Amino acid sequence: MKTSSLTTLIIVTTLAVSTYAQTYTLKSFLVKTIEKSRSIEVENANLKKLDDSVDGQRSGFLPDVNATVQYTTVGNQQSQTPTYNQAINGTSTKINLSQNLFNGLKDLNNFEAAKHSRDAQVYKLQEMRKSETESALSLFFKLLQYQKDIENQKQEILLYEKNLVDLKMRVQSGSARQNEVINLEATIANSRIDLASSENSLKLAQAEAAAVLRAEDSNAVSVSLKKFSFSYVQTKSLIAKMDPNTRAELKSLSATVQSKENNIRVQKGSYSPSLDLSGSYLVNSSDTNTNQNTYTAGVVLTIPFPVSVKKSSELSKARAEKAIAEIELEKKKDDLQKGRVQLIQNLQNNVNQIELLKNAKALNKSNVDSLGRDHRSGLASYSDVLNASITYQKTLLKYDRAVLDFELNCYHALLWSSDVESIISGIED
Repeated sequence: MKTSSLTTLIIVTTLAVSTYAQTYTLKSFLVKTIEKSRSIEVENANLKKLDDSVDGQRSGFLPDVNATVQYTTVGNQQSQTPTYNQAINGTSTKINLSQNLFNGLKDLNNFEAAKHSRDAQVYKLQEMRKSETESALSLFFKLLQYQKDIENQKQEILLYEKNLVDLKMRVQSGSARQNEVINLEATIANSRIDLASSENSLKLAQAEAAAVLRAEDSNAVSVSLKKFSFSYVQTKSLIAKMDPNTRAELKSLSATVQSKENNIRVQKGSYSPSLDLSGSYLVNSSDTNTNQNTYTAGVVLTIPFPVSVKKSSELSKARAEKAIAEIELEKKKDDLQKGRVQLIQNLQNNVNQIELLKNAKALNKSNVDSLGRDHRSGLASYSDVLNASITYQKTLLKYDRAVLDFELNCYHALLWSSDVESIISGIED
């Protein structure tokens, strides 16, 4: 019996732990997202690969040294002695050295191309970190919005249900009409539909967050924001710092263009003569003690055949790749400029909308209070009060959403001029 009780306790405890919702602050949510990002892991691996590529190209400036050792056994039949098939053992050791003196600067341009490719990857990694941060910000504020909507909708339903009880009592006393009860019950039913829709949207957002954070339970994700980081007066400062030329995307593509230019120079270098210094040292020894040491040294001049379809094709390909990279760079400039204009417009709309909704919220609250007094005096129907309350609740929802949207857009604007680490460190939980 005790074992059964203990088992039941363990099961209940496990269920309680699995359904416990972990609450993330904005800072912890962003840190966890970057830590768990597969995309960032891929870009880090690509950077490591390009680091190795730079080291490999740097080795092209060093001489090529190799050594070979050969061991041989030769059978020898001698007719003048009674010994037949005597084996003679011998070794041969050779050291080779070669050093390129000139090859049309191909090694130098290969090295420069590798460095520019690595620089492009560094900026691409920065771009990916910002991209993942932007996505995490959008997801965080989406979760926050749904949580806020659900909270407001539940409060709204509780208020309506309280009024419904009061209204039914007034119907019994003859001071209210039955159709007002029906109207309020329909309003509550519609509010519950809106609440169910918001709860479903929250579950979908939680599942998305669980995938991003690699959490085991999608329902165990909630967020909180204790204070807002931005005010209206900061908007102009944020906009002024939104310079497209500081974006990592442009720096990455510019470095790619430089790498492609070096590739063109490499292909041009293949038309140039090459000059190499070569040398070797050979040591032969055998059982007969006939050692022979020889060495060679020389300079090799190689003149390529002037006409080569393959070389011409490779050069054309390199030029085409550079042209494509330049087009992608200009396209990215256009896209960033469009994104900048749109974000600025969104920020300005946020400020205007918040001011309008703030005024509307005050007016709607005053209207609800006024109609409530008139209703108690018999000058207004309960339907008038109910419609005013519904309008006021919808205005509250719009206002909360506008404030959250403004905060989100301010963070997006800040990402234009600041790196991810400084933004995260500046967030106050």
